[in-house]
Amino acid sequence: TTTTTTQKIVDGQPSCPPVCRLNLLSCYGLNTHQNTMSEACVPNSILVVGSLNADIIVEIDRLPKRGETIAARSDKTGFMVPGGKGANQATAVAKASSPKSSFAQLATVFGNDGHARALSVSLEKNNVDTKLCLEADVPSGQAIIFLEKGGENSIIIIGGANNSWPDKLPTKLVTAIQSAATVLLQQEIPDRINLAVAKCAKETKVPVMMDVGGEERELSDELLSSVSLVSLNETELARLTGGMKTDTKGQVAIV
Repeated sequence: TTTTTTQKIVDGQPSCPPVCRLNLLSCYGLNTHQNTMSEACVPNSILVVGSLNADIIVEIDRLPKRGETIAARSDKTGFMVPGGKGANQATAVAKASSPKSSFAQLATVFGNDGHARALSVSLEKNNVDTKLCLEADVPSGQAIIFLEKGGENSIIIIGGANNSWPDKLPTKLVTAIQSAATVLLQQEIPDRINLAVAKCAKETKVPVMMDVGGEERELSDELLSSVSLVSLNETELARLTGGMKTDTKGQVAIV
């Protein structure tokens, strides 16, 4: 039996049909068809839809008491580091990708402040494709991180542009989701966007990997039914299962 596939055209480039997804997906236990890889396939994108933050790190000796003003531990602190789980994932994908097999795309929302340009430059330097990114007339997402001597940290998250997604997914993003090798999501953008992306990917059999790190939210049954893989640590697993024991591999297997 001969299987015939038809390539779609995306942004002037032929994209691989669903059976031509990246072989690397097998590393995650997903069902891939390595024997159907077509030589005509151009590199697929690993698409990250998620957050972008300007992380402001402030080194301190201790947290101030209510109403108290204290000095930072160093005059060289207070610098900005590009962050956000979405941007971090996209950067990691870009560094691990092979030009012949895949490339990293990030769909996020830039703010209207000075951080936005610095964040854009950082992504470009790390070979992350940002053509799908949007802009909003609000400040960039930020994380203010207070770092104490012993390594303990306290963090204040400012959603900013990360919470300023449009009501509907842009057409370009829908097209990118449908032709991606896989889609990565996290818990630092609105739930409605994660759900819309996951459902869109499911319709075209594109695998979705959900990192439940970030804000502590419940995962709806509707969202869970649209993802292929959930990434979480022991604490997150215990929270999502209502406190079930997750101390041993056997207990996790039962969950």
